[in-house]
Amino acid sequence: MPSPLTSVRRILVHTIAIIAISATTAHADITAPSPVANSFFGGKMAFADLGSENYLAVGNSIISSAGIAGSSVFIYRRSALSNSWVFETKLSAAGMISPDLFGYAIAMRAGADGSILVAVGAPGDNFSAGTAFLFRRSVSGSSFSWNLEATLTRPDGTFGDYFGDALAIAPDNTQVAIAASFDNPTGCGGMQECAAQPGFGRGVVKVYKKSGSTWSFSAAASTPIRATGFEQLGSGLAYGNTTAELPQLLVGAS
Repeated sequence: MPSPLTSVRRILVHTIAIIAISATTAHADITAPSPVANSFFGGKMAFADLGSENYLAVGNSIISSAGIAGSSVFIYRRSALSNSWVFETKLSAAGMISPDLFGYAIAMRAGADGSILVAVGAPGDNFSAGTAFLFRRSVSGSSFSWNLEATLTRPDGTFGDYFGDALAIAPDNTQVAIAASFDNPTGCGGMQECAAQPGFGRGVVKVYKKSGSTWSFSAAASTPIRATGFEQLGSGLAYGNTTAELPQLLVGAS
């Protein structure tokens, strides 16, 4: 039985380029460094502004039921005074194959120290229980590097949750909200089999906070689970942009 995500994505073919539009009439075509058919390049994107430089994260999530490796997120950089985008690096996670949907959701935010945090969802991973990955651009003097900082899973998750199908990063980069909008409390096999089960598809949002170098689940900041099914709480997520108050999180229930 196809998953509720992959069945929708089968109608999509292959995005070969995205177009960046500036405040003027100039534009820039951005293409994948090594294009692959059915890679859904540009299907998910996120933007970060460092002032002197802009960063763009572009999803390249391969659509296939054959278990093909290669799904990734490409990072591009441009000077704030230029319209030329330059490929900088590719973010990927070991063991990811096409049904894992790595890059199905992306969030990115710049830090005051010049760092950039990128959250990448793989809601199809581990039999659709889902996983989220945090990557960071760290700065040391005049040099910087991109590294995988954390691999996050739902502490009370089960297959069919699609944890990581929506993501948001708080303004101070120390808090990440991750949705499992097909929340599957009974552990049944999928939408067709689970439709009659109480609570399936109700959705839940889990918040993770960073303390020192460690990311951990925060029960106090996470949304309570709804009592009814098919509300898909967390199908949309967004944080406010101010650091002058506690993080404000918007949660959609489609």
